[in-house]
Amino acid sequence: SAPEVEAIMILAGASNISLTTIRHFGRSFVLVKAGPTTAAYCVEEKFWFEVNSPTPLWYKVASVMLGGTQVNYAVSNVSTSGKVYLQNHASLVFEDDGVAYTARVQSGPTNEGTDNTKFYEDLNIEADVEASASDLTIAVSDDDYATYSTLGTVDLSAGRPLRLTRLGSARQRAWALSHSANTPMRLRRAAGRLTMGTS
Repeated sequence: SAPEVEAIMILAGASNISLTTIRHFGRSFVLVKAGPTTAAYCVEEKFWFEVNSPTPLWYKVASVMLGGTQVNYAVSNVSTSGKVYLQNHASLVFEDDGVAYTARVQSGPTNEGTDNTKFYEDLNIEADVEASASDLTIAVSDDDYATYSTLGTVDLSAGRPLRLTRLGSARQRAWALSHSANTPMRLRRAAGRLTMGTS
């Protein structure tokens, strides 16, 4: 660090120094709180500066106690009220803080090469069979994403066939498949039949 920053840290003493990192407007910063002074280092610019702001920049990050190991992780000396997330590939979950992630597959609008009206007869989904309820919602937009209509849902735990029928008509259509459940989702394909209109 620059001599000026070194002097601030020396005067503060090791027991009065705290450190954290933030990303702000695409830049990475290391914040060093040395006594009453906060210095920041911009990683991309390789530049130190002193922070004087009415808004606190000392972010409260996280703490957690792991039950079996009794190991406490705290990355802030200001607060231990945050959360630490652990990725365990032996026991996968598909939630963030108890709320299931939403996975969405969105197609572009297709018109099958013609502006004639299409009558959509069915849609078949091929996917892995899940161990518990795992709804996949199928919606369509017939007006360039301005609005969506939900055609229905299929439960990926139900096995085959995963099929929706009588899906309406449109000149062009974009498809959206959404999944929000604490289960994996692996789709192999979605295919259906349509009848081409004459105008």
